[in-house]
Amino acid sequence: CGRIGIMAKGELRCLGTTLHLKNKFGDFFKIDVAHRPDAAEAVDAFVLHVLPHAQLLITSAGTRTYGARRAETRLSHVFELFEARPDDAAIVDWGLRQTSLEEVFLKIAREADADC
Repeated sequence: CGRIGIMAKGELRCLGTTLHLKNKFGDFFKIDVAHRPDAAEAVDAFVLHVLPHAQLLITSAGTRTYGARRAETRLSHVFELFEARPDDAAIVDWGLRQTSLEEVFLKIAREADADC
């Protein structure tokens, strides 16, 4: 069948395939960026140039993760600029991903808690 149902607080909150749930409840793309040491500012400047509405979500040694709203993101534009990035952007590697199913579960759970 391939459908997933998510229950919270004893109620069925949603039902659909993995892709359907991600598209319906996943508002963001995540952009993971690996960068050279001590280059966080250059990476931030480049990412915000490409995606002015992006938000820094997670940072750790040598990596940063940004979130960008799907409605404000043209994937072709992101790929074009990231692939043609200048060396001074200090980006070693990067990836773009959809909201994970775990993040969808957490969002539904938070919404259920807010309904109480």
